[in-house]
Amino acid sequence: MEQVFGQKLMEAAQIAEEQVDAELNRLEKLTENDIEKMRNQRLESMKQEHKKRQEWMANGHGEYDELPTEKELFDITCVFFLSIKFNMEQVFGQKLMEAAQIAEEQVDAELNRLEKLTENDIEKMRNQRLESMKQEHKKRQEWMANGHGEYDELPTEKELFDITKKSERIVCHFYRDSTMRCKIVDKHLEILARKHIETKFVKLNVDRAPFITERLHVKTLPTIVLMVDNIVKDRIVGFTDLGNHDEFSTDILEWRLGKGGAIDYKGDLTSPPEDNPKKKTITVFGKKPKTIRGGNTNDDDDDDDDDDN
Repeated sequence: MEQVFGQKLMEAAQIAEEQVDAELNRLEKLTENDIEKMRNQRLESMKQEHKKRQEWMANGHGEYDELPTEKELFDITCVFFLSIKFNMEQVFGQKLMEAAQIAEEQVDAELNRLEKLTENDIEKMRNQRLESMKQEHKKRQEWMANGHGEYDELPTEKELFDITKKSERIVCHFYRDSTMRCKIVDKHLEILARKHIETKFVKLNVDRAPFITERLHVKTLPTIVLMVDNIVKDRIVGFTDLGNHDEFSTDILEWRLGKGGAIDYKGDLTSPPEDNPKKKTITVFGKKPKTIRGGNTNDDDDDDDDDDN
């Protein structure tokens, strides 16, 4: 629970940092002409609003009147019905005006905030951003020094224990050369390893790692184990979570890794990115995931080539 709370805090901090970046970029790009243009737009809007209020007042709005006869009621209702068509046409325009008003209020708030900003405030924001960039650069250097940014094969299971001491987040693909679907996973993980250097991406042959394979209950290939702070947080077994076909996209796998907390995912974690429903499963080795039986023997059920005979 503490780790989940900490992760949420990190995500919130990252969002705040991105907002600060965007704000600084916007502030630096604003010119005196931009600010003058926003003020003029606000002034024009106020003039239009004032003109409309004058029209209402001229039509007797703002008072509670007594009609001397029923004729006056017919007069104002005729005006009402005649104006229905015009009003309906204005509904869409009114909605646009409401949206514009919201944007205008945001501009007003932004102008007020800009007017209150002092040079010290701007300098403080820049210093905070600079410090954040320094820390981020330092962290990236540490990741690169630990081999992040590449998709490495571990010679033995001992190396897996070693990297858990250096990397906070690890994506480990348990594979076997004879399992064709493992090669599909390799293709995607090579791309994601270069994109997400905050995470260490590795692959481990199950035949060279009997102890860790048994300990982590790896029974189906391919299996991708997601580790955070030396704890197994999640695992992806087969392709069930990836669209249940061989032609899943790298985006789908990236989303699934983000959902497991193994990478910093920038998209929406509540739903996977769209996958092409017209893609067909590769039928050459499009069989159900099978289990590992017998370590180094040749009767492994995950070896699809053996089933072709």
